[in-house]
Amino acid sequence: MIELPGPTPVRLCCPMTTRNAPSQDELDTRLYMASVERTMRILAAFDNGLGSRTLADIAKQLDLGRSAVQRIVYTLEKLGYLEREADQRHYRLTLKILDLSSGLTSTGSLMRLIQPVLQDLADETGETSSWVKLDGDEIVIQQTVRSKHLGHVSFAPGQRFAALPSSSGQAILAKGDPKVAESLLAAAGPALRTRIAFADAAEMAARFAEIRAQGVATTAKEEDLFSVSISAPVLSSSGVVLGALNVSALESRVPHTRISEQLGAPIQAAAARVAKILEHQAAAGVNAL
Repeated sequence: MIELPGPTPVRLCCPMTTRNAPSQDELDTRLYMASVERTMRILAAFDNGLGSRTLADIAKQLDLGRSAVQRIVYTLEKLGYLEREADQRHYRLTLKILDLSSGLTSTGSLMRLIQPVLQDLADETGETSSWVKLDGDEIVIQQTVRSKHLGHVSFAPGQRFAALPSSSGQAILAKGDPKVAESLLAAAGPALRTRIAFADAAEMAARFAEIRAQGVATTAKEEDLFSVSISAPVLSSSGVVLGALNVSALESRVPHTRISEQLGAPIQAAAARVAKILEHQAAAGVNAL
């Protein structure tokens, strides 16, 4: 998402998506509850709390029966996770939804420890900084600090993006098992492939070799008012990739041709700080991941 000066943020990027439901051969149907899956899909449909939905909107978006949607939404409203707007037709998330993530954001958690690093990185670069992890074929924004510029790239914790086209996904995948990236590329559909800079596994391997040599991955996205992005992997002492730090900016301030020169050193230094934090947590017997 890019926010421009004005009373209302302008949405110019894809909304939060959820991972596809697992295939039937991955499920123990005796244990799997489809109703829970539908409930989580409905919660995710509210687009990180930035939008409101009617029952018809949800049913159409998720291809679910209106009756099922009505029952689930009614239950979520009574539990306090949804509330109706003044027109009595639209629903929106309430702040109670944050209770579900309290274990991740509580005092002493990884998010609290990484927050100062993200703040310093945002202050030094003047741009939005984020802590990102890989989840299957997607990256997930874990924590973020927004740029102070009026016009800036903006994310929300929990927001997901396809891994292969993103700088964070590439930074993480380039340091991981090549077979993982190859399987993601093989499974990519036509629409996703149009957003990926490499056409085949050989080109991807060459690109990943460059990323490993440079220590950062960069991307430019014309569909987002020419936004640019740079990411650095966060590695354990044994070389295992734990996630990535990202800085995203408008190309009007940070030309893509100079992004590594301008932001490469700060983001790699910040990634090293996060790696030390994670190592300290591991040494203390705390599973911060």
